[in-house]
Amino acid sequence: LETVPYMAVAECVKLKSISIPATVTAIEDRAFENCRMLSSVAFAENGALTRIGNWAFYNNHELTNLVIPEGVTEVGHAAFYGCTYLKEMTLPSTVQEIADNGFALCAKLQKIHVEAVTPPTIQAKTFFDVNRQIPVYVPDNAVEAYKADPYWQEFNIIGKSNAPSAVDNIS
Repeated sequence: LETVPYMAVAECVKLKSISIPATVTAIEDRAFENCRMLSSVAFAENGALTRIGNWAFYNNHELTNLVIPEGVTEVGHAAFYGCTYLKEMTLPSTVQEIADNGFALCAKLQKIHVEAVTPPTIQAKTFFDVNRQIPVYVPDNAVEAYKADPYWQEFNIIGKSNAPSAVDNIS
């Protein structure tokens, strides 16, 4: 399997988890659109994935944690739009562009980890309806670049060395 095709399992309302194999290079547009019960997406480590298409995971309400793997350079238009319970996500060092509305209406997002030293290109509505006060953890040597970006600067940019450790999160 090299691509997850257009609308591959769209509207599959009972799908709860998926594993994307290492051979997949692209998740095409609308592949998992409206899979409302999808709560777990596992991407293969050291995989070939470079692109997540437009509306690929649109309206996947139950997804709470997302780790986009290394190698992905592009997250398409509205790719994760309406993932209303998404709380935390990690973007890889390879990500270069997140299209408009990529993570729109992810209002419960509490933190973002970005591994990229160069701020990925985003648009005015890439994070529409996401609280701009949430922490965005970036490499320490990239803090100033994110703070200088017209869209990333709206967020609470913090160097990774200042991120809370797992022990700090225990209450």
